[in-house]
Amino acid sequence: MDRLRPSLTPPATELMIDIHCHMLPGIDDGARDLNTALVMARLAVEDGITTTICTPHIYPGLFENTVEGIQQAVVDFRQALQVAKIPLEVTYGADIQITPELVQGLRTGSLPTLHHSRYFLFEPPHHIAPPGMLDLLHNVILSGYVPVVTHPERLSYVEEYYDQFLEAASMGAWLQLTGGSLLGRFGPRVKAISERFLADGVVHLWPQMGTISKIGRQNCQRHAMRQRFGSVKKKRSGWSKIAPVPFWTI
Repeated sequence: MDRLRPSLTPPATELMIDIHCHMLPGIDDGARDLNTALVMARLAVEDGITTTICTPHIYPGLFENTVEGIQQAVVDFRQALQVAKIPLEVTYGADIQITPELVQGLRTGSLPTLHHSRYFLFEPPHHIAPPGMLDLLHNVILSGYVPVVTHPERLSYVEEYYDQFLEAASMGAWLQLTGGSLLGRFGPRVKAISERFLADGVVHLWPQMGTISKIGRQNCQRHAMRQRFGSVKKKRSGWSKIAPVPFWTI
């Protein structure tokens, strides 16, 4: 297992870690093949990212990934990075869909957290509001985990359930918005919701969320975010970099 756990000790230079990225080749809707994944890795390094936490979907019925398969994919991809001489560290987690066995899966390790930490990506359904979401979040938080709710601003029902996401944040969940949302990549509605989350002080993370559709946009996204927010903002949750994010605070 140690071979899958590179040190995250900050080097002398700036450490920037992407905590949500679909870079592993051929495993979900991210990189379709190894060549694409290597292109993504090169772009990440050019963008200043030092470590990527590869987080493929675990989505029953659509992406039937397992922790063993993800581990092996990371080992294989790490070897490919070395051959290609791309100086990017990779580790893993998963983009986990809501499941009744969530707490049990986290405890047994069948649902991986981010780099074996307490934090994990929690992806709500995009078009149907999940019943009992707050109860489920409450249970995982009581069990010692920190759910990172991914891109709530892009959910079709977010306006109607907006207060539930604020309550989730007050309970101890983290909210992760997509970098392109505030820049208008998903339209004015999503941009306005992103602004609202920011105004309410509940945004914890802006990962780059590298997927195949986002190749080539990461650098301009990062610079646009820097121009808009500067390098550091004081949020209710504490000091956090808004740009260039992704960052590691776990």
